[in-house]
Amino acid sequence: MNIINLYKVIVKNSIKREFQYRFNLFMNFAMLIFGYGIELLFYFAVYSNVDDINGWTFPQMICLSAIVLIIDALFFGLFFFNLLYIPFLVRRYELDSALLKPMSSLMYISTKSINFGYLIGIIPGIGLLNIGMKMLGVKLSILMILKLILFVINAIALLYSILTLFLSTSLFFVKVDGMISMFWSVVNFGKSPAAIYPKIMRGFMIFGIPTFVIYNIPTQIVFGNSEISMWYIAFSLIWLYIANYVWKKSLKMYYS
Repeated sequence: MNIINLYKVIVKNSIKREFQYRFNLFMNFAMLIFGYGIELLFYFAVYSNVDDINGWTFPQMICLSAIVLIIDALFFGLFFFNLLYIPFLVRRYELDSALLKPMSSLMYISTKSINFGYLIGIIPGIGLLNIGMKMLGVKLSILMILKLILFVINAIALLYSILTLFLSTSLFFVKVDGMISMFWSVVNFGKSPAAIYPKIMRGFMIFGIPTFVIYNIPTQIVFGNSEISMWYIAFSLIWLYIANYVWKKSLKMYYS
């Protein structure tokens, strides 16, 4: 009950902060839409000259971009900026206060605020997804919609785990700006169709660092692919376990 009350306070304070700084709320949303809008214009320019890229048509790219926008909006809005704060807490010796909270220190740090400017990006994301699906003539059953939601949650869990794993190094290296850049370099591979990469790279980006599982697998569900294995859910469970294990080990080094 104490944890539930704590989250109620977090949500309430986040809403107050966002509406106190409404211009910042608007700018976060505008930058998110601008970034993905430029990406769509790029795809439009490319597909003006070709019918498909290794089997991927323009409507399919719209669906992929929509899935990327939805997943990124949720991850940015709920977790990204909180996790990004970890190195700052370490440098300022403010991590200790989080360790005294009556809950998991990682959970507290990663959920202490909500960025609604990014979170509301799921609305245009869903709208864009509907446009892409209409262009493809695809309609999802209730079961497939539930499966899509499950794999979006799975994608967010993977992003959360990978970034946590990277940022846990700040507990003993302190300044890890390069790790954040590496995180986005790795993740951005998954925002393109897996089919354009060689088989060896596809295998690594599924079974090594599963960036294709993050964005490409939910998109395949949108295309009506009912054969997507539920075993992909195990990826997030494994990565969550690894991230939590590394975080706890890093905390022991931080204590010492």
